[in-house]
Amino acid sequence: MKRILTPEITKRIISTEAMVRGWDLKWLVEFIVKEKGQKGLEEVRKRMEELGYPLPEKYLKKVEFSPLGLRILIIAVAKEVFGWDTDKLQEWGKSIPKRLMIMKIFSRLFGINKKFLFYDLPKISSRYLKGLRIIPVKADIGQKYVIVRSDRPDIRGVPEEIEKIGLAFYKGFIIGWAQMVLGSEKVKCKVYRKDKYYEFVIQWD
Repeated sequence: MKRILTPEITKRIISTEAMVRGWDLKWLVEFIVKEKGQKGLEEVRKRMEELGYPLPEKYLKKVEFSPLGLRILIIAVAKEVFGWDTDKLQEWGKSIPKRLMIMKIFSRLFGINKKFLFYDLPKISSRYLKGLRIIPVKADIGQKYVIVRSDRPDIRGVPEEIEKIGLAFYKGFIIGWAQMVLGSEKVKCKVYRKDKYYEFVIQWD
C-alpha cells in the first residue's frame, strides 16, 4: 500500500493538543493483536520507530491523559501496514465504547431518559477526552435521531487522507456509543465536516 506517513507529517499529528485516556491506546494495541497477532503488532512498532515515534509503553497501562495524536498515529500506521479499509477502521472505533465502564454505567440510565443523558454528553465525554468537546445539538427521540458536534482535532497541515482515517475511526466510535446507549444495533450515522467541528447525525430503528 502507498505510504503517506513521513517523519514531518507524524510530528504534526503528534503535536495536537487534545488528549485521551491512556487506556484507549492499550485497547488500540489489543485490537491489533486480536486481528493480526503479535507479528502484526511488531510491524506497527517497527513502522512507528521509522517515523521517529516508537509505541509508548508508558501510556498503555495508565488512566492519565495521553496525546490524542498518538491514537491517530497508531490508527494511520495500522491502515498503512495492513491496508485496512474504512469499514475496518469503523469496526475498530466501534469496539472502544464497549470497553468504557463509564459508558456502560450511563447507557443503563439512558434507557430511563434518553434525552437527559444526551444533553449530559459534555460531562460524560470530559472523563475520557480533554481538549476535544462532544456537544449536543438536537435530540428528537420520537423521530429517532440526534445530532452531536465534536471539535476537529488541530492537525491541519497534514494530508486530507490522514484526517479521513481518523474520522472513519471516530465515526465508528460514535456509532458504538449510540448502539450502547440506545440498545439497538440498527444505528446509522452521517458525518459532515465543517471548518471547526464535525457534525454527526445519528438515526436508529
